[in-house]
Amino acid sequence: MPVISANTQARREGYFRLEWKLADDGTHLMAKGTPFIIPVCVDDTKDSDALVPDSFMIVQWTHLPGGEASNSFCARMQTLLDGDVAPAAKRPPPQTAPLRPTPRSRHRRPWLAGLGTVLVIAVGLALWRPWRGPVANPPPAAAATSLPDRELEARQAHCPQATVCPFTAPIRRAWISPGRSRGRLARTRDHCNRVVRARSPRLVIRVLFTLRMTPRLTVARLLLSFVAFGPAARAASNRVVEVDLCVYGGTSGGVIAAVQAARLGKTALIVEPGRHLGGMTAGGLSWTDVGNSDRVGAIGGMARDVYERIGAYYGQKPGTAFDTPTKPEQVRLGVDYEKPPSLAFEPHVAEAVFGELVREAKVSVEFGERLANVRKSDRRVREVVTASGLVVRAKMFLDATYEGDLMAAAGISYTLGREANAQYGETANGIQGPATNPRAGKFEVAIDPYARPGDPETGVLPYLLRDEPLGAIGAADRRIQSYNFRVCLTDQPGNRLPLGPPAGYDANNYELLARWIGARLAAGEQLTLRSFLKYDPLQHGKFDFNNRWPISTDFIGGADDYPEANAARRAEIARAHEAYLRGFFHFLANDPRVPKAVRDEMRRFGLCRDEFSDNAGWPHQLYVREARRMVSAFVMTEHHARGTRAAPNSVGLGAYGVDLHAVRRIVVDGRPVNEGSNGVTVPRPYPIGYGAIVPKPAEAENVFVTFALSASHVAFGSIRMEPVFMTLSQSAATAAVIAITDNVPVQQVDYAKLRDRLRAAGVVLEWDAAKPVQPAGQGERKRKNR
Repeated sequence: MPVISANTQARREGYFRLEWKLADDGTHLMAKGTPFIIPVCVDDTKDSDALVPDSFMIVQWTHLPGGEASNSFCARMQTLLDGDVAPAAKRPPPQTAPLRPTPRSRHRRPWLAGLGTVLVIAVGLALWRPWRGPVANPPPAAAATSLPDRELEARQAHCPQATVCPFTAPIRRAWISPGRSRGRLARTRDHCNRVVRARSPRLVIRVLFTLRMTPRLTVARLLLSFVAFGPAARAASNRVVEVDLCVYGGTSGGVIAAVQAARLGKTALIVEPGRHLGGMTAGGLSWTDVGNSDRVGAIGGMARDVYERIGAYYGQKPGTAFDTPTKPEQVRLGVDYEKPPSLAFEPHVAEAVFGELVREAKVSVEFGERLANVRKSDRRVREVVTASGLVVRAKMFLDATYEGDLMAAAGISYTLGREANAQYGETANGIQGPATNPRAGKFEVAIDPYARPGDPETGVLPYLLRDEPLGAIGAADRRIQSYNFRVCLTDQPGNRLPLGPPAGYDANNYELLARWIGARLAAGEQLTLRSFLKYDPLQHGKFDFNNRWPISTDFIGGADDYPEANAARRAEIARAHEAYLRGFFHFLANDPRVPKAVRDEMRRFGLCRDEFSDNAGWPHQLYVREARRMVSAFVMTEHHARGTRAAPNSVGLGAYGVDLHAVRRIVVDGRPVNEGSNGVTVPRPYPIGYGAIVPKPAEAENVFVTFALSASHVAFGSIRMEPVFMTLSQSAATAAVIAITDNVPVQQVDYAKLRDRLRAAGVVLEWDAAKPVQPAGQGERKRKNR
């Protein structure tokens, strides 16, 4: 869509004119009048004066005064984008047509065209091998990424549908200088990736002539054309991969499942929508949730191996990963107990460990592949199809996503939000009363919530409050407990990046926070940074920042739409969470209403140069504490977590106290309250039943769900810890191998056989009742808010 104006008229030479020449050449390959370029005149330039090739003088012309798109123009563009070839709008013939020179023959130097074709094919063939197959190994850990790549790939995590192909990355590195604007880099990346994903001739032509022309991008266009139409591209566009186990989601548990299957002699493939392995374990949740120090014994099998490997990176000897640190420099005291490096690590180290595991097991990983369709017959999933056209056929499928996307696409029953207490005879489910504990979100000082203090008619303060009734205590709803980012910050100047405010930052959005601060100061409270959040010490001067207190890092009320949203909407929600948290940090560091001691303490910290380096230091993974939850024939409930009922056929242990975060902040009796925060004591580690990770037999016979498993909102609040997800995924992969070997549905796997194999692999299935255990609920109320 080239723009015609007085400015473009002044460009009588250069690459702008060369683009028109290339566009003109393109028309010789099309039927007369076929629309593929829409010149738009945005000012009063006369039709007869426009310096446009002859082939565009009669057709494909439009006026948009001031650049304002009309409804008819938008409809016309949509028709073209949809692939419908509609008659092009004709440019009115000029009253006095100027004389124009006859175009020179395109075949003046045919040998040049032949030479160019040979060069393009040669370079294309050189690129064929890295382009043609699945990615066998994950990308290197963020810390090992070169600086130019980090700058070019910044913000990639907020575009989960974007795919970085092995062809476009070298183009960016070699042909785009780091000094160019990020906007142009992003546009170039998106254009290239759209070509590679779609491979549509019409789209290719549109994209190639939309990019600004430079000598280097001229070559890039030729190569992109070859990639889009060449034999390697045609093969890649219809790739079909057949494996024994397809794992959707390269989370911590996803990696464990695929590696376990490979170790047991089966082929496995990880299909990951993003660009990283490890999920939250490599995405900022570094202060590991294990409950009390005496409960680390509940971690076994491959989950323990992950933490052993992390510990080895920091010099811990084999078998000592969970020992209390003896060297002061290894770790600084955190909130709950002094954790060893294996449980208080840097995110990039965890990601490197997961990459090491898949390389050792020779597990293939398809990055940037988002699920588009699930094909199912006779109660079995036959294949999954991604947005790029990749088809994966497998005997068994495992959903290792936090959202349960494969589960939902396969038609497996699930629920959202909170069940009524009455549904499973629970006590902590459904709508809750106002928080009763400050660490869980209770405001202990009176705060006026209204826009004009004392005047309810002016409405509640914006952004952090909702004006809605509490509802019936214990009743069901579909609200989702709050999310945040587990941000890794450092106070080491040499590794510190600025932690700037979000675009459009408005301090008025944090007025409730300001009033809370004022009320606490008036009550005589001495405030520090830990009066607003918790930050736990990791290695090398880094900290894991997390939620605590009534207003903290959780974006309360911001997650309700997330579980069932599409990729674009999820990215929008993630950006809203980032904007809130950046604004929260900026307010604490700079607003004059914040005590100077707090401001100074907050200013100590910044993002880490060597963490999440492809996203400018910001975590690539939103902390999705809860989304969909499967509803199977067996459901884990509060009774199992409390230990009053035992789940049959254990495939792992839950150990953490029930930790439920607020779902909303509302006004009750003229005061703001957080609703939904709650905690339940878990007296000892408890078994999680095999039935919770397999669907109902009538819905799917070859699918496992190990993250969005079958559990009530309350039980899930205890199960949802990363070590547990890894353990359940190892158990599921082992069961999948048995189901394949015995040719039975997953619901009919011989549990005795499964149990013996899991025990042999070191998975902990029962808790030693003779071992003294401190109730997790006690430590949980001290720690709160994981």
